[in-house]
Amino acid sequence: MKFVFVVNPNAGHQDRDKILSRIKSTFRQLDDEMIIEETKCQGDAKRIAAESTQKYGGDCVVVSCGGD
Repeated sequence: MKFVFVVNPNAGHQDRDKILSRIKSTFRQLDDEMIIEETKCQGDAKRIAAESTQKYGGDCVVVSCGGD
């Protein structure tokens, strides 16, 4: 299983490093593949999610991170 975390580094009140550290800490015990994708501009999250599901199909979970 692949877990694709889509992170908006500019959203919310936590800094980017803290968000990434929490993701890595929480999922470090899994044997599954963890992929972290950061958005850079409007529409990136949708594009990343679409590309990931197309590439990995049913073997993929897309998780949106960040925001208020």
